[in-house]
Amino acid sequence: MNNREIAERIVDIITYMTYCATRLRFNVKDESTVSLSKLDQVEGVLKSQFQNSQLQVIVGEKVTGIFEELQKIVIVSDGITVEKQEVKKNVVSRVVEAISGCFGPVIPVLIGCGMVKSITAILTTFSLCL
Repeated sequence: MNNREIAERIVDIITYMTYCATRLRFNVKDESTVSLSKLDQVEGVLKSQFQNSQLQVIVGEKVTGIFEELQKIVIVSDGITVEKQEVKKNVVSRVVEAISGCFGPVIPVLIGCGMVKSITAILTTFSLCL
């Protein structure tokens, strides 16, 4: 199911919407009309829950794309308030993210080297290699 289809299934019940890193957050017109089990069955929705009188739909990393589709569908004159949150990162977060981004592709190579070294250590410990 694409982002637009997921968004279309959500839009009818909301009065306010925003999002964070992995969740769409909504204030709904009437909590009793929301079926969490039906939302959980929508392909692409990992889990839905009410927390602090707010409906949270957990969709993972697709959250930005689905939120953008919601913005295209929602008519602001319907009394729906839309808030787009920009994720602000401090300098330390950006540096750590850059370093981890550099080392990410190298991790499989390091794992492979570790496995070769482990096998070599086992073979020499038990005098199985010349």
